[in-house]
Amino acid sequence: MAKWIPSESEREKLEQFFADGAILVPSEAEYWVHDADEGLSYCHDCCEKEVKRLLKKNPDGEYCVDGGWGTDGDSTPFCETCGKLLENTLTDYGCEAELDHFTMYGFDIESNDDRRAMSQVISGREWEPFAGHVYRDDYEKKSDLEYYEQLYAVCKPILGQRMAADFILQRSEVIEPVDMPAWGQVYCNGGLMLHWLWETYYQEPMCFTFKIVGILKGKWSEVRNG
Repeated sequence: MAKWIPSESEREKLEQFFADGAILVPSEAEYWVHDADEGLSYCHDCCEKEVKRLLKKNPDGEYCVDGGWGTDGDSTPFCETCGKLLENTLTDYGCEAELDHFTMYGFDIESNDDRRAMSQVISGREWEPFAGHVYRDDYEKKSDLEYYEQLYAVCKPILGQRMAADFILQRSEVIEPVDMPAWGQVYCNGGLMLHWLWETYYQEPMCFTFKIVGILKGKWSEVRNG
């Protein structure tokens, strides 16, 4: 079976989904203290407080607030003092680490933090190798191609869940369910139903349509147990 590669429109849908969640996660620029341990990251307010603390301890020090512009990092930074999420661009290693996390623990479509992380991954390394990139050796090329295969594998079920969720929500606006839980109740317990639907979509395509039609006719219990 040919490996799935997202089309241009599918990539746009995923990017929009990730971006819509990412924008809801509060964050601010990354700062550090000049002439101190610059490996420690702070939000602006906490960085100013740290500068004052260090100057009080050592008045001759040349401490000052530094940073506030785009930086690269192997992981997402957090303020050393208050824990606030800070902004940066993930390195190649950072993107790989995020994908490894989602491969091992799964992706929660209801988590804006997960959506922000995937938005960072896409921003960091795009959807495919850069055109004209010259690899140092075969190992580097193999690793790069494996990374994108992993990216597609992580994104495939996310897209499936979004398609199922969008379809159900759109149809619920024009079709009144009869013998089935209220839509609000379905939404609260949506994880089970959506997981069931997207799993069917990719494993049993013929049954997927049957289940969707059954749900829209209000025969949830009959279809769920069928």
